Amino acid sequence: MRRGTSNMVVRLPRIPGAARQVDKEQRWLPHLAPHLPLDLPVPLGKGVPGEGYGLPWSVYRWLDGDNAYDEPIIDLGHAAVELGRFVAALRQVDATGGPVSFRGGPVRTREDDVRAAIRDLGADGTVDAAAATAAWEEVLQLPQWDGAPVWIHNDLLPGNLLVRKGMQYRPCASRISNKRQKTGCT
Repeated sequence: MRRGTSNMVVRLPRIPGAARQVDKEQRWLPHLAPHLPLDLPVPLGKGVPGEGYGLPWSVYRWLDGDNAYDEPIIDLGHAAVELGRFVAALRQVDATGGPVSFRGGPVRTREDDVRAAIRDLGADGTVDAAAATAAWEEVLQLPQWDGAPVWIHNDLLPGNLLVRKGMQYRPCASRISNKRQKTGCT
């Protein structure tokens, strides 16, 4: 991200995988924004690959704040409530035609990876392998989603949240996608 003016920012993806987000953001952020309780970056324009820069890029309305790694959230309880409201509202927006996510989907599709991670992390003492295995087996017993696709935020980490004075929370919109539960799951 490069701030262009006081009210605009340019997003210049550095790798082709990130550049694939440009069309998705241009299409879906204006659709999602009016339905959500937190601000999303509004696309103002789209750039095409050209001389000097070989990937598509976007211009957005500037949202003031710092990421939560640089300015930690002060009131974690309030943040949890605000993010919970955001996620609940996001799930209510019609996901018809939305992009499919690589995250989410039936947890059983992660069985081999999870068991390998538990084994590896247990072997070096990072986690209690027996407790982690017991927790994983409880997860496998939970009911699986069988509803229509819903929107999810793929990456609610501190670096993807904007914070102002430790109190404002805005999710990074490039991580929002449509969760297709039936087929497994940007």
